[in-house]
Amino acid sequence: MFSIDQLHTLVQTLTKSEKRYFKLVCSLQEGDKAYLTLFTLLENQAEGGAALYEVLEKQFPGFTVEPVRKHLYRVLMKALRLYESEKTTENKLASLIQDARILFAKGLTELGFEQIDKIKKLALRSEKHLYYLMATRLELQQLVRTQFSTLDETQLLRKQQQWQTIMQREQTSHQHSTLYEILLYRYWKNGLVRSVDEQARLNDLLLEEHQILARNQQKNSFEAQRLHLHFQSVYFLMTNDAGGSLKAFYDLHDLFQRHQDLWTDTPIYYIHLLDGILTDLRGLLRYDDMAYFLERLAGLTTLPEGLSLQARYLTLVHRLAWLNDVNKTEEALALVRTFVPSLERELPGLPANVMALVRLSIARTYRDAGQPTAALKQVNAVLNDRITVGRAVQNQLWYNQARLLNLMIHTDLGNLDYLRYELRSVERKLKADKKLHRVERAMLSYLKGHLTGKPDSSFIPTVQQLVDEPSERHLVLALGLTRWAADNCRKVAMSHQRQLVA
Repeated sequence: MFSIDQLHTLVQTLTKSEKRYFKLVCSLQEGDKAYLTLFTLLENQAEGGAALYEVLEKQFPGFTVEPVRKHLYRVLMKALRLYESEKTTENKLASLIQDARILFAKGLTELGFEQIDKIKKLALRSEKHLYYLMATRLELQQLVRTQFSTLDETQLLRKQQQWQTIMQREQTSHQHSTLYEILLYRYWKNGLVRSVDEQARLNDLLLEEHQILARNQQKNSFEAQRLHLHFQSVYFLMTNDAGGSLKAFYDLHDLFQRHQDLWTDTPIYYIHLLDGILTDLRGLLRYDDMAYFLERLAGLTTLPEGLSLQARYLTLVHRLAWLNDVNKTEEALALVRTFVPSLERELPGLPANVMALVRLSIARTYRDAGQPTAALKQVNAVLNDRITVGRAVQNQLWYNQARLLNLMIHTDLGNLDYLRYELRSVERKLKADKKLHRVERAMLSYLKGHLTGKPDSSFIPTVQQLVDEPSERHLVLALGLTRWAADNCRKVAMSHQRQLVA
């Protein structure tokens, strides 16, 4: 069951257009509108947690908020479904299927079959095969009810065969997706291929993918080509073939450009593609190659307001990553300053993971620029902001990154008492969550030594080794650990020399 915190999160993520539409739907309803009072309260109350419950207690004493909360959720979700109903091909198909069911139930069989024909044509054209299968199954069920009065046996067999053909296509696509997911899992968990045995296992997946492509009658479809190129890009990453991976990235982008009609109603797929490509290029340290894809991402200015905002801030994240990684700190800081006036107003409109990523990227910039207090403000916003926590920095990657960055900043500030306490807390949390990987272990070991005046001399070589491992490289780059390790070890060495002289 959803909680008041989750409902608060949902309200906070609504765009201006969605809020207007919800209020329009409410204006058409009669009766008690306590749920609208609750909506306004959740809309205006930026902070969640205890502060939210305190306001709720005053507005809705006792348990009166419970039925209001449930009703608000139902009305809000209904309004959002209506708002989205004609915006994407999948929503249109779902609405058409519902229309066909209603027409059949009302006895308007001929109109219902006309809707089924529309659904099947649109589903085939847009490669939404699951909806074709749903529509055909509904059609066959209705034909049974009418005792097949409108077709002969040959026509029935043809419909059944077409259903079977589409089902086989969907099954093949599912098998292809499964292989890609296994490959991606191995890449993120195991990194590059390092042994003959690992190469053999990887080649087994490559052979399976080749066999799927060979028997796929729709191997030139958008979906089949997309899966194949994604598979190829990860395969080349795992075999340390940067050139092959980059070619796959460009081919993927060209594929999306040639088939814009298949995703323009859901541009989030294109945003995810560019975000993924830029993330992988950064992991390959191919910064110059990022420029082309950054231009494409920055150019997405005519999208719906929520997606346009997301594209804008993802562009910021990747530009900061590039500038910070190549030590262009002043340029990165200047870029951050252009966003500062609108930052706190716009960030709540982003998905939780993007909002956390933006704040941590800005924090990294401030820290590299020698502004640890400003950096700490952004990190604390990720760790303590109830809206962020409610929407989940359930994503442990961002949460762990924030806690490690917090340790690094307090080390820079010389807050040793706080560092001792927080170090124990972080270690307990990471061990409990089984997230104590090599980067975390290296960091904790170094900081423990730092507190005792005996920092680990192998810290810098260890960090340099971790940069070569894809499963660890992402966090090393995100934290700016290579530069921080060098700077911190140099400061410690200078402090030790001064103590010897004294």
